[in-house]
Amino acid sequence: MTTDVLGRRFAGEDWYARELVGRRYVDCEMVDVDLTEATITDCAFEGTRFRNVRLNAARLERTRLTGCTFERTSFFDATLVGCKLTGSELVACMLLPLTVEGGDWSYVSLRQADLRRVELTGLNLEEADLTEADLTGASLQSCRMARAVLRGALLRGASLVGSDLAGVRLDEVDLRGVTIDLAQAALVAQSLGATVV
Repeated sequence: MTTDVLGRRFAGEDWYARELVGRRYVDCEMVDVDLTEATITDCAFEGTRFRNVRLNAARLERTRLTGCTFERTSFFDATLVGCKLTGSELVACMLLPLTVEGGDWSYVSLRQADLRRVELTGLNLEEADLTEADLTGASLQSCRMARAVLRGALLRGASLVGSDLAGVRLDEVDLRGVTIDLAQAALVAQSLGATVV
């Protein structure tokens, strides 16, 4: 049974290693909350604002974080399994190292995010905003990336093999040093005005 928390503000609280199961937070605000090593399972955070929150070494499973804003939040060594971040915005967050296993990150804003060498295989990133994100050495294999924005992103050493790049403005992306497959190579050629036969 889900426990609902509506419109509350949590500030300076110590939730170290806390277990949150089946809770729902709607339009809440969390400021300077320590969730280090917390276990968050089957929870929902909707329209919630996180500011200076520590999720270091936390484990989130099957948790929805939709329409949320994360400002200067630390995900250092956090693990997200099957989580949904649709429509959320991450600003000046610590995302390294980070473990992501599946999930839906469509419409998420990760502008200028540091995601170097992060494993994002199989993630839904449709229409995600990755403008100027640092994805150097990241694995983006078999991701759904249709209409994602990669303008100015750093992708050297990244792998996009098997990912759906339909609608991505590849002419705005520096693909030097990126690993792609043959189908993607054809898309790149077309984006540069070539006719693929």
